[in-house]
Amino acid sequence: MENDRSLRSLAKYGGFLLAFSAGFVNISALAGFFGIPVSHLTGTISKFSLKLSEAQFRSAILLAVVAVSFLIGATFSGYFIGSSDLKFGRKYGIVLIAQSAIILSAIPLFSVQSIWAEYALAFSSGMQNALATTFSGAIIRSTHLTGIITDIGVILGTSLRARRLLSTWHLSIHLAILSGFIAGSLVGYISFNAFSIFSLLLPAALNFLLGAIYYIWRATVEKSQRSHDL
Repeated sequence: MENDRSLRSLAKYGGFLLAFSAGFVNISALAGFFGIPVSHLTGTISKFSLKLSEAQFRSAILLAVVAVSFLIGATFSGYFIGSSDLKFGRKYGIVLIAQSAIILSAIPLFSVQSIWAEYALAFSSGMQNALATTFSGAIIRSTHLTGIITDIGVILGTSLRARRLLSTWHLSIHLAILSGFIAGSLVGYISFNAFSIFSLLLPAALNFLLGAIYYIWRATVEKSQRSHDL
């Protein structure tokens, strides 16, 4: 029961902080030299189709590589974590620390106006979005909001039908992710205007800190369990 409460807290507060990071990174990419969103792909794929239809093949290829970079990032997380279910003991810490390094790598790339900065941020967003996609019946997506807002609407609709608020915990985690992404976008835009590409140091530091905290927590709990078994 204690472990379940810890995981619920991890899902809610961790979801808020990860969504904050995602919103920050995405607004930085939008405000950068290329203006391509990296945290979600629906608009990117639509633009890719548009550029193809207009025979703007160079632009189409750039957009396609952004989408593929996101896919490869998600594949990276899937390989190291091994499951989409949020469960204590999986290698979330390593993936978050690796994501921090990828975000940092975008800073020198942006400084020379390289499109590889966009690819790096798309890769990091794919990594993050695949960290844990389900927990206790809730679908967790920290880098884009279409599904989150849909789920909030479904909960509100079913609650109106039942004349009482249903799925309160699911609603709370979705609202945490939504508010985190909005807050990250606002802070990210202000920071980008003030510090340009160096504002990416903040989400990189945040993800590193989250990864390190989880890694230490996991090691401490596992050590305690081994001592108890002895």
